[in-house]
Amino acid sequence: MRIAHLTWSMGVGGTQTLLTGIANIQVQMGHDVGIFIVDDIADQTIMSKVDSRIKIFYLKRKRGTKALLPFVKLNWQLWKFHPDIIHSHAGKLSKAIFTKVPMVATIHNMVAAFQNTELHPDNYKKYQRVFAISNAVKEDVIKKGFGKIIVIENGIPCDEIRCKSDYNTSNTIHVVQVSRIFFRQKRQDLVVQALSAMKERLKNQPDMAGVRCVMHFVGDGGDLDKLKELVNELGLEDDVVIEGLKDRQWVFEHLCNYDLFLQPSDSEGFGLTVAEACAAKLPVLVSDVDGPLEVINGGKLGMVFRHSDVDDLADKLFQFIQDGYDTSMVEKAYQNTLEHYSIAKTTQRYIEAYERVINNS
Repeated sequence: MRIAHLTWSMGVGGTQTLLTGIANIQVQMGHDVGIFIVDDIADQTIMSKVDSRIKIFYLKRKRGTKALLPFVKLNWQLWKFHPDIIHSHAGKLSKAIFTKVPMVATIHNMVAAFQNTELHPDNYKKYQRVFAISNAVKEDVIKKGFGKIIVIENGIPCDEIRCKSDYNTSNTIHVVQVSRIFFRQKRQDLVVQALSAMKERLKNQPDMAGVRCVMHFVGDGGDLDKLKELVNELGLEDDVVIEGLKDRQWVFEHLCNYDLFLQPSDSEGFGLTVAEACAAKLPVLVSDVDGPLEVINGGKLGMVFRHSDVDDLADKLFQFIQDGYDTSMVEKAYQNTLEHYSIAKTTQRYIEAYERVINNS
């Protein structure tokens, strides 16, 4: 089968991570695969993970411009590639594609994550199938007027992730968040404020003298300077480590070295990094938003706090320090991730869906 994947960009993000994962396995399965990148954004940490057998087509549109030439090139390159199926990871691109080749699309985000018209039902009328990466995303877009949506859960390479084996606690608890640094959605500001509140609480607990909580932020983003300023303002220079942007291999290797994974977002379509943490046998604490909650079975496989609530987050962090590890919960979360969120299973489900579309069944 010849498979064409379409995307606006190959920057760092969950969409690009999933695309890379399924495209790599598809070419390993013997399929001919091409990735068509419309905008001139192709991060080398992402591109270095793309299998060399995958054909890459760079259209090099300047983001935000209305130039027509890149879309003419896109149609020309698609015609030359002659795919059996086109899989779009950017719904609006359907309006720029002129072909009789069957097309499908995956919705990777909640509607609220977009400040433009990307996620609008009109953009998806030309697709024979529309997929969502989680039940949370499916329910969200259906409320916005979308028709039939098929869920194919996001997947991760579970066998590449190193598992935690040492659950001995010390006086220093290391918590990690892996995310783009973006206060409005990812809420690193909330984390720092909660850390400050918990630090004051620890001072007032004689039986917890010497206990510390150190927060590690893995990632980069537009609010990095704001994060540094907030850390300095609250006097937490010794309690926060900004690790910077790391590739997925580093994350897979080092997640197991931390004591707790934190996902504090105000909105998430899935919870890719939460699943990765569960695959590393790391306890997780997530906000009560649909995507991450789905990964931990509504709170049965991890800790939960009320999103945007500094005090509740501080309470849950304090509770973890007091109670320590629940290794039974960690093991159940691990097994659940293997069963539901394997990238190999995700890819196989897409292949089966392509075949049904091609055969019009």
